[in-house]
Amino acid sequence: MSAVVVGWGVAQYPYLLGTHLSISEAAAPVATLRALLVIFGAAVLVYGPALGFLYVLQQRSRLDDTAEAE
Repeated sequence: MSAVVVGWGVAQYPYLLGTHLSISEAAAPVATLRALLVIFGAAVLVYGPALGFLYVLQQRSRLDDTAEAE
């Protein structure tokens, strides 16, 4: 299924809507893209370690032990 979506994107390059709108015309301003990149980086810094810690706890079966102790 993803190959179909990728194929469609490759076939449309460099236009998004026929010959009416190119990818560069549809792109957000550079300032907006930079702001999104900063926000994404902050989210990775905040949520990445927490998700990694939960993954380690799950792999060590520490989360199951807590539920059984009650």
